[in-house]
Amino acid sequence: MIIYFLVLFCLGYLIGSIPFGYIFGKVNHLDIRQYGSGNIGATNISRRFGIKGFLIVGILDFFKSYFFCLFIFSLPQISLFGKLILSLSPILGHIFSLFLNFKGGKGVSCTYGLLAAIFGWKFILIWLFVWLLILFISRLMSLTNLVLAISFPILFWIKFHSFASIVIGTVLTFVIIIAHKENIKKLIKGKENKI
Repeated sequence: MIIYFLVLFCLGYLIGSIPFGYIFGKVNHLDIRQYGSGNIGATNISRRFGIKGFLIVGILDFFKSYFFCLFIFSLPQISLFGKLILSLSPILGHIFSLFLNFKGGKGVSCTYGLLAAIFGWKFILIWLFVWLLILFISRLMSLTNLVLAISFPILFWIKFHSFASIVIGTVLTFVIIIAHKENIKKLIKGKENKI
């Protein structure tokens, strides 16, 4: 069972490691790591390729996590805690991509794919509305993502009513915070770019 679990975790990590932002940039003759913030995520892609690039990369990153998490939650032999741990693997792969020397994106689109798999599409539509509202008010993508990340432990508890879910929700919050550490420094200094 341990080997089975590790194989699934590695599979999720490998799927998450697929750097769609980097690939999109290369197809369009640009190494996105040398542009803007140097991040391969949808936000940095949008700085060069606009809303079209943002949507293409964001959606691809979203679904690589979404489909893997749907698969994991369909496996009856794995405990809830195990499923929640495995659901983090694509996000970790995205942030620490095996194909880019363990560097990657911020993990936000992948995280929202996880949330869609767990909470459903109605929830994601409400989440998207709140996300857009905070973004409209703040004009800061990183701040918007960080504010919403704080809610993960509460959301997981509401859904699963277990201590294990709170732990995983908290871990996910800290993963997103760590991925945004440079943005946090800029926010503190008042130098973070607005959109």
